[in-house]
Amino acid sequence: MKKALTIMFIMISYFANAQLAITIPAEYEKCDKVVTTWSYNASIDSIIGQISSIVSQSTDIEIIYNPDSTVSDTNFIKNYLINFGAVSEHISFIPAVTNSCWLKQYSPVTGYGVFVDSLVQYNGNPGFSSYSQPYNDSIPGVLANFWNWNIVNYNLDFENTNIQYDGMQNLFVGENILQQNLPLDENQIKDYLFDYFGADDIVFTPYLNQSGGGEIIGNNSYMKILDFETIMVSEIPDTLPDFNKLEDFVSELSTIQDNFGGYYNIIRIPSPPNADGTYPTSQNEESRSYTTSLIVNNKVFIPSFNIPYFDTLAYNIYQKYMPGYNIYSIDSRALSASNGSIVALFKSVPQSSYLRILHEKNIGVQPFLSDYEIFCLSASGSFVDEMWLYYKLQNDTSYAKTEIQLVCPQHFGVIRN
Repeated sequence: MKKALTIMFIMISYFANAQLAITIPAEYEKCDKVVTTWSYNASIDSIIGQISSIVSQSTDIEIIYNPDSTVSDTNFIKNYLINFGAVSEHISFIPAVTNSCWLKQYSPVTGYGVFVDSLVQYNGNPGFSSYSQPYNDSIPGVLANFWNWNIVNYNLDFENTNIQYDGMQNLFVGENILQQNLPLDENQIKDYLFDYFGADDIVFTPYLNQSGGGEIIGNNSYMKILDFETIMVSEIPDTLPDFNKLEDFVSELSTIQDNFGGYYNIIRIPSPPNADGTYPTSQNEESRSYTTSLIVNNKVFIPSFNIPYFDTLAYNIYQKYMPGYNIYSIDSRALSASNGSIVALFKSVPQSSYLRILHEKNIGVQPFLSDYEIFCLSASGSFVDEMWLYYKLQNDTSYAKTEIQLVCPQHFGVIRN
């Protein structure tokens, strides 16, 4: 009889000095908290309330609010969120002025760096000067000061909604970064990005400037990195002007290796039409996409647009390719109409201590072995003293465990018999 395995890795008792100079986690990795900006717009605030009510059950939320606003009272905002079901003790506030509520666009790059003799959290500050939004441009520094973190000022302008990292190897950057940073040439821009992210390779992604979304349109409008090995890409009708650009990118993506030496699993997800049944064909029209989702630990918030066929299809695709996650659909019509998205409203902040467990997925029928080995690597700001593999057979109610052998080049655990 074949039985399925459910597997967890556990690390305990780690200590010693940091060994990595720069590490930028991907969105899908563990975070300690999320930050958002209070919009002072009823329809958008209600979406923040819906998401905050779910996230705050297990994760802290920090809300940037305008202390000069006539409705800046933090008690008012907190009570508003509590009415949606948010957990009061997981909500806190940061006083600051912003030009817009799309925090992800101008938020800092949050990662880990060695500034003295240990690996600590820090903010990377990309420029945002192209859009004359000085309050937004100040937010990375405001947050670094509020958290008492180091800040590194970058020599590049870019939006965080136009840059995605798989966390290990490939950094995907919208090609419009090249125009944003003239007179720097492509190689100079790449060199800066290598320094800032520690990536092994830079992949420039197409600028879909005939697919709506407004002036500040990024690659999250058509792609989403789900994990180390999986990338979701939108699918649009072949009559649209950006169709060939998108399909050429998918063809290129299929030739790019992931961190484990294989090729990315590319998932296609159809984009829905706008309310009038048409799709955008210019930059200034409304853009709708299901890749503008938000991942917070084991929760995924995906947009819906009151189009049952497309919304249900998108939900089922996420559920299929993100097993173990809780998937929530959030009505995002008010966001797309304002050239915004769920992912642009929130910024996740990685856990305070750097800790990762890296392993390939074990999917599908596996060859029978009396001793089944699971391979992994630990990545941590401290040496790992012990590591355990927890597993259970299908229908088992509790986990069994076996010790991970901390050897090079890969750690491994053996499931006997």
